Amino acid sequence: MSLALLLSILSAPSMAQSSPDDPEVADSAELEGVQDVRSAVVATMVLKVTRREEAADTMVALATTMGGYFAERSDQRLRLKIPADSSRAFLDAAETQGVVVDRSFASTGLSEQIADNTARLAAREDVLKRYFSVLETAGPASVVTVEREIVRLVSEIEQYKGRLRALEHRADFADITLDFQFRDRAAPSRGGSSSFQWLNSLNLADLIDDFHYGYPSSSARRTRSVITPESFAPYRVRREHRAVSPDDVMFRVRAERHTPRAGLDFWEEAVVKRMAEAGYRAVKAERVTIGGQAGVLLEYTAPYGTDDYTYLLGFSVQGGKVLVVEAAGEVTRFEARRSEIRAALIAEAVAAQ
Repeated sequence: MSLALLLSILSAPSMAQSSPDDPEVADSAELEGVQDVRSAVVATMVLKVTRREEAADTMVALATTMGGYFAERSDQRLRLKIPADSSRAFLDAAETQGVVVDRSFASTGLSEQIADNTARLAAREDVLKRYFSVLETAGPASVVTVEREIVRLVSEIEQYKGRLRALEHRADFADITLDFQFRDRAAPSRGGSSSFQWLNSLNLADLIDDFHYGYPSSSARRTRSVITPESFAPYRVRREHRAVSPDDVMFRVRAERHTPRAGLDFWEEAVVKRMAEAGYRAVKAERVTIGGQAGVLLEYTAPYGTDDYTYLLGFSVQGGKVLVVEAAGEVTRFEARRSEIRAALIAEAVAAQ
């Protein structure tokens, strides 16, 4: 067999060697992309945290639990590979580590690249098989040429396999970068500038001091409410009903003079504005029943000393009074008591009906 004939046979078009521009191959690749959409996910998040090392350790542990790993780590940056189907859950968990300054999420389709490289790999593997078949009957003049082509094809095949592995890895694992900034721990303003005096009494630091030193709230009116979460020890300080858990989560119910008279919507807007101006970070707001009346429940976080605290604030309009419910505790201890506090509010609502 002459070398010219050999090369003409090997270069003859076949289905496996068809160009990606060929309509049949293009249609096949397009169909494959529709049936099996593969994407590369790249996400970044900038977080303000109090303890960078602790936050990074938590995120690495979570990544490992999800089947991922960290690819890069420094004092201010953590780059992780997370299974693509868990990427959004991971980012949601990362948000709880601090204050989110910036966040981005991008997804780039890889199906076309994977299909193209798969087709090219299959074409070269098909040609390689034909070269080996020809090699068995090649004459001395053709052997060197055939072997050279085999070596070249093997090299190209390994390159395409490497590209496919890289593309598959990009599709399987999201690339997530967390940048940590030091979180400013400036405590919220202790006073207030609201013209509605009872709003100025809403303060985490004052609540903690009142419990620790036994101070009564100077503006509180008498209330009959005895809402008490389960496992909390109740007691009374003058006009206030108080309760405390074994792990120092505080709960207080008091009444304030309803001046000026206004609806719940008005007071909700006024309280939200006052707490934001004071420097509290809002977590969520919801409508609930407090003391048998429609009320608002607001949740905030704020630093106190070296710890982060949850400050839960609820209120409802009760004729000439505003019933105010406050609960506070270090975030992890408060979380353990959250269900008890909510259950107490619901029980109070049922009893009042």
